[in-house]
Amino acid sequence: MNLEKLLAGLLRYDRWLLWIGIPLLTAVLHGAVWKLEPTGPHVWRQTQTLQTVDSFVEEDFCILNPRHLERGSGDGIARLEFPLYQWVVAAFGKIVGNTVLLSRLLSFLIACCAVWGLHALVLAWSGDRLQALIAAYAMYFSPVVYYYSVTPLPDMLALAVGVWSLAMLMRAQGLNATKWWACGMALAGLATLLKLPYAVFVTGALLAAILQWRREDYSLRLLLKLVALIAICCLPAAAWYAWVMPTWGSSGATGGLFTASWEGVDWRAIVSYQITQMYPRTLMSIVFLPIFLWGCLQLWRGARATRDRDRAWLLLAVCAAMLLFSIYELRVISTFHDYYLLPMVPFLAIAIAAGGSHLLQQRRWALVGWMALILLLGAPLMTYRRIHPRWQPDQAEFNRDLAIYQSALRVAVPDDALVVAGPDVSHNIFLYYIHKKGWTWDANQPLDASKLQAWRDAGAKYFYCDDRNVDGHPAIQALLGPPIGSWGTVRVYALIP
Repeated sequence: MNLEKLLAGLLRYDRWLLWIGIPLLTAVLHGAVWKLEPTGPHVWRQTQTLQTVDSFVEEDFCILNPRHLERGSGDGIARLEFPLYQWVVAAFGKIVGNTVLLSRLLSFLIACCAVWGLHALVLAWSGDRLQALIAAYAMYFSPVVYYYSVTPLPDMLALAVGVWSLAMLMRAQGLNATKWWACGMALAGLATLLKLPYAVFVTGALLAAILQWRREDYSLRLLLKLVALIAICCLPAAAWYAWVMPTWGSSGATGGLFTASWEGVDWRAIVSYQITQMYPRTLMSIVFLPIFLWGCLQLWRGARATRDRDRAWLLLAVCAAMLLFSIYELRVISTFHDYYLLPMVPFLAIAIAAGGSHLLQQRRWALVGWMALILLLGAPLMTYRRIHPRWQPDQAEFNRDLAIYQSALRVAVPDDALVVAGPDVSHNIFLYYIHKKGWTWDANQPLDASKLQAWRDAGAKYFYCDDRNVDGHPAIQALLGPPIGSWGTVRVYALIP
């Protein structure tokens, strides 16, 4: 079969593949994952996110007042990133019912929007439909996107908004340049509001503004207009973080290299892991690696040959900003926090698209094109094999009895009762699964009787525990009544007044 004719046939249905075919394949591959309760890597962040969704549904729908379950006898308000994702999921939850399935479906739709944004970006940049389709395909089957596309976290929404920001900036040419740029700048500001690290997309918008000002012969009127639009678009994010960041305290996530602890950590091992595992196996499918390397070469050649270097500089600026951010957060990202690097995926996909389209259209060396096609078609299988073990029960990062006996644990005591539950190093997972408000303690800091007594005096009525070394301690037992029930390793007690 002629490869050129095959590609022509594919491009006749590229919109069907983009909008229906590939998303449907991805949805089918996820299979039983859709109805799973939160599990897998970063389950603590998943449960933290879903707690906020629950609070919007059950308590206060005001988007400015996100709440967590670990609140003691307080109001539980905990303002981190601007909770638009959680608020949108809650809005739908109020209409159709608040379930984990709903959050997964909305996350998947948001991920599809991110991919469609990348397709629009590449199409606006190159005008090559095959290249745009390959970029979208590469992003759909990036293992990290595949995982977080059905995971209830706000990061995918920030990524989708950021990618569409770049797609708008790619169109900022000609008579309507300022309008397209304003749309891109507004979306970059929104991405920053949703997740502070996504301020890297503002870099592209700022560079685009400078390049546009240069094309207009450094017009003072245009400069004032651009500065005003930048201020308007960045004001919401600046105001939000100025308000909430003082409540965060010091952390490695905000302080980066300057506050993160490196005690007992080998930075060379982290860098080695990211180069050999994170980038080639998690941010993109390993089968894409040779195509990606060839694509980098093609992009370099194209950048040197093209006359339209402004848009190439725009993408390069955002990619460089993301690389600098990844260095700044090297200790926090380490070998585990792959979602910090989600903004790198579109740039990897662009390189894969450049390499793939060039190899597939080789006429003198048709065998090379067929080999590239085989590699591309192997991505879904390799991504499936890479990611699905994350959802296996033996990979859970918490006591599985919380999930197995979730329904019984939730009705063991009244919903409005304050409880003490643990141990829980995350301070989120245990309280989410039992759906109760109150206190928890870190497994690395043993619970002492005086602390439990203080929490009881502050209003705690019940005690959930899955550690016999804790509830079996004589000083703790003196504060507990007879067990209300036992489900697996989890026991529930009433606290003696």
